[in-house]
Formats: sequence, structure tokens, C-alpha cells
Amino acid sequence: MNLIQAAYARHAVRHFDGKPINAKDKKELNALIKKLNAKSGLQMQLIINEPKAFGGLKAKICNFTGCVNYLAIVGPKTKDLGEKAGYYGEQVVLKAQ
Repeated sequence: MNLIQAAYARHAVRHFDGKPINAKDKKELNALIKKLNAKSGLQMQLIINEPKAFGGLKAKICNFTGCVNYLAIVGPKTKDLGEKAGYYGEQVVLKAQ
């Protein structure tokens, strides 16, 4: 699947099946994250198997269930941090799709 196809195929998910990310996909996502971190100056990180990530009030407000994997995007506080986080984070999202 190329990036254009991935963009059309993606959709919002609020209820997750708990299926683990396989080793091959995890390796590919982490390789992309490493490359994008070097290019962007961000410190993105793939968090795997963290059941407390979306617990409590936030999970109820956002209606999340079963979410144990997520992408953390951290960077220096600059005026373009939001733009960078969105641009480079979306590349990871499309790869995951």
C-alpha cells in the first residue's frame, strides 16, 4: 500500500481489539520513527503494550476501549512544534495503516 492508498484507507478507531503488533511491523515502524526523529528533531516513540495509556476519565471522554499501543510525539517547545508533530506523526500513522 502506498501513502495515497493509506490516506484513503485510514479511519478513526476508538475500540481496539487488543491484537499485538507483530515483530515485523514493530521493527518497520521503529525504523521509520528513528529516521524521522533524526530528520525532524522530534523524539517520537512507539509505546507498546501499555494498558494504562488511555485509562480513567480520558478514556471515558474519548470513548476509547482496548487501546494499549500508541505513538508519543515529543519535541522542543518551538513555534512550529505542532506543525512538525502533525507532519511527521502522520507519516508514522500512514505507515501503520
